[in-house]
Amino acid sequence: FRTFLKSAICHMWDDRWYSVQDKLSVDATGEQRVQVGLLRVNGVSAAGCICYRDRDSLALYLTGMNPEFSEIRPGWMLNVCFLKRAIALGCNQFDFLRGDEEYKKRLGGEPAVQQRWVIPANRLTSQVRNAAYRAAVGVKRWWTGLENVSQH
Repeated sequence: FRTFLKSAICHMWDDRWYSVQDKLSVDATGEQRVQVGLLRVNGVSAAGCICYRDRDSLALYLTGMNPEFSEIRPGWMLNVCFLKRAIALGCNQFDFLRGDEEYKKRLGGEPAVQQRWVIPANRLTSQVRNAAYRAAVGVKRWWTGLENVSQH
């Protein structure tokens, strides 16, 4: 996992659509784009997260928690720390990204419209997986439509 995170941070802006100064997540204005946080309790790692900054928004990408500290909810504490960090950076949006977990509502999160892009590779297995996914989405929409009709 460490290798994945290091690679994601170093190469996330390797794209011709972005103006990149260096590969360690600094944008064209010199602003730090990746925020990495680690919460320690008595010197032991209790929770960690990665946030991505884009203009006036900070998005919480990934949070991990040491289960030994689950009783004190270190993930929540880290979320609050990064909400404060977003304010200090002058951000006017904090994006919890996907999911409708209860803590997001408690911290003031509001649902937002999302887009989902699925771009399968040219390999046969990827194409089959994509076809199965699209079929499942179609069945779900059809089934939901039937449920809505039966309620009226």
